[in-house]
Amino acid sequence: MRYIIIITLLIIFSVGLPLDAQEAAVPLPLKALPPSTLLAPNTTEFVLLITSEAPASCRYALTDAAFDQMTPFDSGSGATQHQTRVWGLDPDPNTVNTVYVRCDAYPDVVLPLHYRSLSQVNPAFPRTGNLWGSANFIGKSPDEIAKIDLWLGAHWSPNEIIALRQANPDVRVLTSYNAVEREATEAVPDSYWLYDVNGNRVEVWPGAYRLNMTRPEVAEFQAQMAYQLILDSGLMFDGIFIDNVFTTQSWQDEDIFGNDFAVDANQDGQPDDPDVFDAAWRAGLLHQLRRVRELLPNAILSGHAQEINDPEMAAIFNATSIGFDLPYVIEGRIPFADLWERYEAWQTNARPPAGTMVESAVPLQIGYGYGFLPWDTMPTRTVDFARDYYPYMRFGLAFTLMHDGYFAHEIGDTWHGNDWWYDELDYDLGYPLGPAQFINVTGRELNNRIVNGNFESPLGLDWELWADASEGYVASLTGDTLDFAEGVVSARIDVTSAPGVMDRAELRQQSRELQRAVTYDVTFWAKSNPPREMAVAAMRGSPPWTNYGLYQVISIDGEWREYRLTFTANANTNNSRLQFMLGAQPGTVWLDDVRLTERPPDVLRREFDNGIVLLNASRAPQAVVLGPGYRRLQGAQAALYEYIVDDLPPGFSTRGDSEMVEIDSGEWQAAGPYYHDWGPHAHLLRNGEARWDLQIPAPD
Repeated sequence: MRYIIIITLLIIFSVGLPLDAQEAAVPLPLKALPPSTLLAPNTTEFVLLITSEAPASCRYALTDAAFDQMTPFDSGSGATQHQTRVWGLDPDPNTVNTVYVRCDAYPDVVLPLHYRSLSQVNPAFPRTGNLWGSANFIGKSPDEIAKIDLWLGAHWSPNEIIALRQANPDVRVLTSYNAVEREATEAVPDSYWLYDVNGNRVEVWPGAYRLNMTRPEVAEFQAQMAYQLILDSGLMFDGIFIDNVFTTQSWQDEDIFGNDFAVDANQDGQPDDPDVFDAAWRAGLLHQLRRVRELLPNAILSGHAQEINDPEMAAIFNATSIGFDLPYVIEGRIPFADLWERYEAWQTNARPPAGTMVESAVPLQIGYGYGFLPWDTMPTRTVDFARDYYPYMRFGLAFTLMHDGYFAHEIGDTWHGNDWWYDELDYDLGYPLGPAQFINVTGRELNNRIVNGNFESPLGLDWELWADASEGYVASLTGDTLDFAEGVVSARIDVTSAPGVMDRAELRQQSRELQRAVTYDVTFWAKSNPPREMAVAAMRGSPPWTNYGLYQVISIDGEWREYRLTFTANANTNNSRLQFMLGAQPGTVWLDDVRLTERPPDVLRREFDNGIVLLNASRAPQAVVLGPGYRRLQGAQAALYEYIVDDLPPGFSTRGDSEMVEIDSGEWQAAGPYYHDWGPHAHLLRNGEARWDLQIPAPD
């Protein structure tokens, strides 16, 4: 047996042919909507539409019966469009229902259609996930395998998936494919690859090449392949993880080896215009994704690289897998606030049901410092250290628990699906008692630097609406006492004419004070009819119109939502104005409870049935008062204190002749040798001595 959890089970679909072969074996004069697909949880009935090539009367049954023993369709007798409500489906998520359709115009044709209801899942916390790592669990016990709540890109067989659901009724199991590339060994027509001006394909991963998504037939090719993955599993997968959902491609100007790649998608021998190429690429990608969603309307779709602020992505995808930004936060390469807002947006704004996974990872120099095939190049001791360096794992786990996502800890984007397990994951937190809360550990009052931010006072005193009439922009500002998010009034901006430039119409408040290097939060409630993009900025109120660190475009829709934008001021000023830029299109925008406050250190707390989780995302230790009855978790794995002793101050000094040097092979290099100095530099000591203060934090 291939996997230890294989058991003998009865599956109700025909084992004579896989689902795709059963349907392909029929010369189909009949088309079904929906076709064989996944249904929403607990579905016992649905509406079926059949199109026949010739006028006919059609009937259905849940067993393969003669025409006169079947149930007539509700409508369409003697026509080519036939509709009925199919009753009596088994909603068990391990059962595939087969609906047989016959029409009297084709007495020898039976159309078998297959449907399975998804599970209704709600696993306890912490919720665990795994990406592309099912093969790492071969030989493990069923209990170990069942601990994973979300499998992305799994290779379990139908029987194994059934066994997983029986062991863990809250499990989700998704297959996977790559939206924009294929392996060189796959059966792909030559014309489907993306070529450069010299007729070369672009290798983007060892053995993998980009497809030409500007061609509609390539987009359809990909969508049908995705649908086939679900059919080939006997509908046992719950959905699909879609990798590399790139909405643009002009940025790919070289391959993994650093060779130039001047894209020529239309094969005219000339480099493509980047804007024209990207527009055609996006159109092809969206065609692919819309078709996948059309064929699998209830499937769970997750992916990599798609943006939640893109309305198309939010409407198609249930989730993303946030890949490896956590070590970037830990190492100070990206702000914590940016990652937090993205996680929060995916959990609240994506197509329900939400199910984002957070891919926590090891230090970046390990994750990206050993090429594209690190299992062949990384020393075993380095792998062991990466697995057992708990500060990175714990930060990732605590971050994940601040929302309802799934947690995985991996090497990085070059090595997914590690079968690592930690003591913390065995502790049953139960369910959250509410959302995560930011803790003001400073104890200082967070003064709002916006006057009349709740719009309860007359609007003309503190807020100014400007529209560039010379270019055709027209807008008006009123207080709306019928539609508001806080208090008893909101600001309503009616943009009646807008040729389309964002900053040509704006609501603003002048003369706000900012301090250099201080981080601020801009929070507000907003909605719009119709949905739109809106820019929020902090800029000088007079020439030269200096930007003070904030310019962010967000998408708002017809629901009141609270937004939080974080920025660090780049200058001292008392002449910044806060601007809401509304010139992208006509329509109505509502704003409420606008706040500009200094952001305290990022410390969050979330309470669960069986404990409290704290996340310190600041750069310094913080003290948090928990109250009586709490203690740290006990485990056998991690030391009480764990940290790296390095040649960075404080605690390190040299005497004698030394210099700082860089001895490092870098990150994302396709070819070795690989060697690292574990930081931005190393010390080369010729004569003298080096001293460390080990900063041991406890006696004995």
